Amino acid sequence: MTDASVSIIITVKAGEVSETIEKTISVMEMESELNKVFQSSQQQVTALLFDLLEAQLHAYVSAQTEWKNIGTEQRSVLLESGSITYRRHIYKDKQGKRNEPFDDSHCLTIL
Repeated sequence: MTDASVSIIITVKAGEVSETIEKTISVMEMESELNKVFQSSQQQVTALLFDLLEAQLHAYVSAQTEWKNIGTEQRSVLLESGSITYRRHIYKDKQGKRNEPFDDSHCLTIL
């Protein structure tokens, strides 16, 4: 008998944008592999969700404000599932004040 496998597909959708994570696991080792897949997927899904939300926030800020996009910076956050790293946009307003809207939790309510 050959070793059968199954695919686990997780799709994360934010607005009209979606990303998919796909893992293939062996049926013969399903219990241990499922645990590994779910642990690693939790971090991947969270990072992916942060990236999708930040992209939506960037589109909103670009269209609705006069802030100048001065680039992106990497940020790491420690969550219960582990550390995740993502990139977020940095802006300057007319007075030259630096703004990081993704780090400002009340800005996420506009999404």
